[in-house]
Amino acid sequence: MSLGIVIHSAINYSSSDDMTWPLRARDTSNVFFFLVEFLHAFRMPVFFLIAGFFGAFLFINKSPEQMLKNRFRRILLPFLVFLFVLRPFLSFSFKYCSAIFDGETPVTFTKHFSTLESYIPYNLSHLWFLYYLFIISVLVYLFSKLTNHIFTPFLEVFFERTFKNPVYRLLTLTSLSFSILFLFEAKSFETSVRWLPDLGILAYFLAFYITGWLLYKKKEIVHTLKYFDLAITIIGVIAFWLKISYNNQMNLISLQIINSIITCSLSIGIIGLFLRFFDIPNKHITYFVNSAYWIYLIHFFIALLLSGLLNDVLISVYIKFLIVLLGTTTICLTSYHFFVRKTFIGVFLNGKKT
Repeated sequence: MSLGIVIHSAINYSSSDDMTWPLRARDTSNVFFFLVEFLHAFRMPVFFLIAGFFGAFLFINKSPEQMLKNRFRRILLPFLVFLFVLRPFLSFSFKYCSAIFDGETPVTFTKHFSTLESYIPYNLSHLWFLYYLFIISVLVYLFSKLTNHIFTPFLEVFFERTFKNPVYRLLTLTSLSFSILFLFEAKSFETSVRWLPDLGILAYFLAFYITGWLLYKKKEIVHTLKYFDLAITIIGVIAFWLKISYNNQMNLISLQIINSIITCSLSIGIIGLFLRFFDIPNKHITYFVNSAYWIYLIHFFIALLLSGLLNDVLISVYIKFLIVLLGTTTICLTSYHFFVRKTFIGVFLNGKKT
């Protein structure tokens, strides 16, 4: 979740001509295009895989109803509250940056907040993943009620035999990713901020959610993610380099294959690396993890405003990026420490600490 700060600090400085993100600062660099593309390749698949893992934890150790209740309180309610609370700030920051980058006079803060339109969430903004995660949680719950189980014993045995072998694990997950991309005729799945769910995106992230779910059911093999984790990550990095280098020469099938290799190798490789090097108690990491939800919720409009304020400053684009990144992180962590961590907001987002 915290990587969102990096992406949204870099995206305005990306040299890409892709208009799925229309804002472009005066100074841009290919470095930020590569950075955004690289993080996009694995960040959300990892998020949904981990979400599936802990969804299964609640489902199995509590009950299906408790799992759904928890997802309602921890995901749907924060999504709805912050969608409306953040809407005027997000729309203002977007309009402000758009005007500044185009050399126009931006709308004033007072005028923007005095119009009703500024408060209506016409889209999901950066909170789209909470929306999709809750839909997936409901689908899993309903499926369990209809069938009395989520997966057949055969599928669980197949998963265990496949996933504990690093080669089979990568091949199986890559094949699953490719199959969904092929079915929906997509080279990859970008984020969707529309209220109407995108079936391709839903199916794609459901696959990673189910993978995480099965991994919890067979949690005795979690440690096998550390096997060849560095080598698998390097495969993902090499595949990403090949895609960047030869992207214009690839047809749709080639892009589907290489994007699947990149996403799956980076996802399971990076999880393995974290299990290897960070699976130890650390109060600083715990603090940052606890703050991640709040940071993701509020960081977007802050990063946008800072990049707009720096647009005409005559310094290196890399310095601008670092100022936006560090400035946004500092503001988010400071607000978390004083206004969220030990307040009702912290309980609302993360629950009571036991």
